[in-house]
Amino acid sequence: MKPACFFILLCFCLCSCGTEEKQNQPTNAVEESRVTSKDTIDLSLDSVMRKAHIPGIALTIMKNGKVVKQGNYGLADIENHAPITDSSKFFIASITKSMVAAAVYQLSLQEKIDLDAPIGRYLKNAPDSWSKITLKHLIYHTSGLQEYYQFIDLKLNHSMAELLDICYTLPLDFDPGTDYAYVNTNYLILGAVIEKVSGMKWYKYLDKTFFKPLEMNDTQVASFEEILPNRVRGYFYDDSLYTNQPNHAASTMISPEGGLWSTTTDIAKWTASFTGDKLFSEEEITTMWEPFTINENRLVKDAFGWVVGKINDLPVYQLEGGWLGYKAVSILFPEDDLVVTLFYNQALYEIKGMPPYLAHQVAGLYNDRYLREKHTQVKNLNLEPYFGTYKFAGIGDCEIIRKGDGVRLKGYDSYIKGTFLPYEKDKFYLAPLGEIQLHFTRTSGKITGVNLYWSRLESDGEWAKKI
Repeated sequence: MKPACFFILLCFCLCSCGTEEKQNQPTNAVEESRVTSKDTIDLSLDSVMRKAHIPGIALTIMKNGKVVKQGNYGLADIENHAPITDSSKFFIASITKSMVAAAVYQLSLQEKIDLDAPIGRYLKNAPDSWSKITLKHLIYHTSGLQEYYQFIDLKLNHSMAELLDICYTLPLDFDPGTDYAYVNTNYLILGAVIEKVSGMKWYKYLDKTFFKPLEMNDTQVASFEEILPNRVRGYFYDDSLYTNQPNHAASTMISPEGGLWSTTTDIAKWTASFTGDKLFSEEEITTMWEPFTINENRLVKDAFGWVVGKINDLPVYQLEGGWLGYKAVSILFPEDDLVVTLFYNQALYEIKGMPPYLAHQVAGLYNDRYLREKHTQVKNLNLEPYFGTYKFAGIGDCEIIRKGDGVRLKGYDSYIKGTFLPYEKDKFYLAPLGEIQLHFTRTSGKITGVNLYWSRLESDGEWAKKI
């Protein structure tokens, strides 16, 4: 695809996203701070920011192990009119999980832990009901544990010991190894295991083991109360107004399931480190990224904190995190020795799937096979067979109901807002980008379940049985 086509495609998608400019909308510092674009990527991201009301974006592209583009757009702090810079630190949320999982794996290589051992070998207060849960179950989100966030006040501080005590009381949603449910509880516990085995705080262990060797000097933990130089502020945007993200307690902001702040440069270094013998050997990396299956030969989408998959038969390794007004994505495209790392500071609920979509579009400038084909809505499709209740592990019962010419996933509303439109039989895309999709499954001609895909990688999905 030619660069001009990339620009036109992004503009077209954002213009059709349903975000209308209000009359009398006040001009603020965000709109006044737009960069003077100099190349195709600059033009495209500047357009995205305007249409989607994103205060600031940071971008790092590495090719053949070297930074070939560093892009900084818009504002890190609206109130103080502080621009995004190379040193801007974003909250990277669940990208942290890839580092925690790597630390656990490294400890296993050192024979200090056994990935197939039960949790109770390392955490002596673990309940008997956890006797079948292994560290590997935690890594792949197949433990059956519930989301501990549902049982705590996120505005109150808790020690690691207190959080573990809360987790120990939670019943299992399913038998370990029989299903998949992405919950932060798994990585909180892995962080506790790192601390128990290493004798260090989990983040200090990561700093010593990974960050210092890779010269990731701008990656650290920090609560909202602490002074953090070059901190980017996270925002919500609704009804023509920006608001600050709510502050949460220090203990929930520095937890191992997603407690790090970093720059795009540092996370690009982390992502690129998996292309050679920097931290792990090629054989060890291959082991970490091996597909993990559960019953019915279903692939689990998470591989040591990474989403591993293919786009048009090209391997892609994806990291993504989001929380409280921050979005972060870093993707390795090994066939082209390419890393695209992109962060922004707006909770963009109305355009789900944007972070990986943007990264894939940038990668498409280097190899157009990474670009998504444009979907065309199928008209007059009989939607009745798709309606009904579907059970998602970790979420519960959700309903597929009619919405206009498409369907809505009711019960997942806090994560997905919008209409899924059919583009072929049994396949629906979430307008306008098409990055998030529903693919229905059939047995003997009848709808029996649905895969919810969060990005173009078909491994990045969650399966639900129709009940």
